[in-house]
Amino acid sequence: MSEQLIYIKGNASGYFKPKVWNQSGIFSFYNIDFKTIDIKNSEIIEPTLFNELKVDLYNQPINSLQTVNVFIDETNYIQEDIPEILFTELKIGESITIDGESFIKYHSLVYFKIKKIIPEKIVLPIKPTLFEKYLPIGNLITGNKVPAPVPQTGEAKKPSLLLTLLVSAIFCLIGFFLLKMLFGLSFFTILLPILFFLMMTFELLKNRFPSLNNYVGVKNNFWNNIGWLFIILGCYLLYKSYSVNSCFLLICLGISLLLAVRNNTFLKWIGRIGLLISCFFLFGLLKPFLHTGDSETKTNSDNTTTDNDTENNKWEYTPEEVKDTIQTDNNDTVTLSYLTHKLNWNDNYQNQYNGEFKVRKDYFNIIRIERNQIEPTVQGFRNQFHQIYKQMVNQSKNYLDSVIKVYTNIGKKNNLNNKMFADMIVTSVQNIPYCLVHDLTHAQADRQYGGFITEYHQTGGPCLSEIKFGVQAPVEFMANLKGDCDTRSVFLYYILSKLGYSVVVLGSEHYSHAILGISGNYSGDCVKYNALNYYAWETTATGFTPGNLSPTVNNMRYWDVVLESSN
Repeated sequence: MSEQLIYIKGNASGYFKPKVWNQSGIFSFYNIDFKTIDIKNSEIIEPTLFNELKVDLYNQPINSLQTVNVFIDETNYIQEDIPEILFTELKIGESITIDGESFIKYHSLVYFKIKKIIPEKIVLPIKPTLFEKYLPIGNLITGNKVPAPVPQTGEAKKPSLLLTLLVSAIFCLIGFFLLKMLFGLSFFTILLPILFFLMMTFELLKNRFPSLNNYVGVKNNFWNNIGWLFIILGCYLLYKSYSVNSCFLLICLGISLLLAVRNNTFLKWIGRIGLLISCFFLFGLLKPFLHTGDSETKTNSDNTTTDNDTENNKWEYTPEEVKDTIQTDNNDTVTLSYLTHKLNWNDNYQNQYNGEFKVRKDYFNIIRIERNQIEPTVQGFRNQFHQIYKQMVNQSKNYLDSVIKVYTNIGKKNNLNNKMFADMIVTSVQNIPYCLVHDLTHAQADRQYGGFITEYHQTGGPCLSEIKFGVQAPVEFMANLKGDCDTRSVFLYYILSKLGYSVVVLGSEHYSHAILGISGNYSGDCVKYNALNYYAWETTATGFTPGNLSPTVNNMRYWDVVLESSN
């Protein structure tokens, strides 16, 4: 015959009588006379040390002076003499009177162990997990029907924590490489293996240290999973360069949900407070959209004002229209209208320039019609925009020769070398106020794109809406001086390539941005293409030089050559 210790966890309740009271009227946990101990919801746990289970409000392990009632189900119980029992998470209830004596009710999570006599000849090859799952607790306690398993000689020991973590890390690396082979290097191919490793580590720690369940155990798996989804969605949108505020709010909302379903009261209340704060800020973000329907109805009911008119009127600047006469080949005199601009700007060398630029109004109208007729025949970000930009450049023909002539005259007048000449041209565009261009109405763009576009609209900045592909052709930009990143980059590509520079248009689907790339004696951020380094040149703000990008967009592996010159 041999003995085996079985470790059990359950929920205890009953009433007690304090033996000793201190001056403040609060009893000492070490001097409690437990009159009844009823244990329900019992389950077998891994062997552990009582000292690891002392969390929250607890009482030192006591030696039972009476029989403990261990319930097998709601009504039936057995009586056991338990030599040692640990009370944790002790919750004090109301006072009651029994036979003239005052007692106090209590509820507690308890841990205890019992000894069972096992016949040596009986060996059950049942794994502990299956044993715990299918064997009633009553059989374990009474020992009358089914004997407990006895460890066999030479039984393999459980692997160490370090070894298990190492195996988990190897599986995560294998999963990462498989995902990378199937889907390429992306946000999820990195995030999913990391999450898997963290979850494995977390489960190992909970099994190794059961007392952690009192803090981080989950009461509602549904909301726990929703919390993880919010966190993953927030990280993904942040990776896609969406609004930082919105992404941070989603991540905070997910973390708050995770905390709100923990077992620990302190973590639970932190989660609830976080949920309230997150919902408050979420309402603030959604508030501008609650009136979208009203504003759209009002706009549609006003036949004299369109969404595009409203957007264009936000920028008071309009080009000056002048008329001029020209002599045709047949000696006929024709009067033409020109859209003109007088620009003054400083380059990056602090030199001042000025010039009068003009473009024929009929060219502007022709190009606008031709641009709207472009229909891409390919798929994918790079291929599609390559086709769009290329067709717009080809449609521009020699319509901007007068603009090139102005730049050439400024270069000759100031005796500029190649680098300074290119800088003079690019800075003339950098100094033009930024104007957002997109293919939808104001309200539709907010709903579909969100992020930067919504934040920009809220500032009231100039915007050109309902422009097909969200980009203007070079002639259109020189006619109204309204353009954002790709409109400016394509215009500068057109001008500089005509002047003999080796330039490209760089596009990034990740950053939702476009810039100019120029080859030459520069240094810094660049993309290598056809054995040449093309240095990134920001066109939407002043102060940027070739190879000098903002840290928020300077990861060059996210940039592709969308349009290249033949020089």
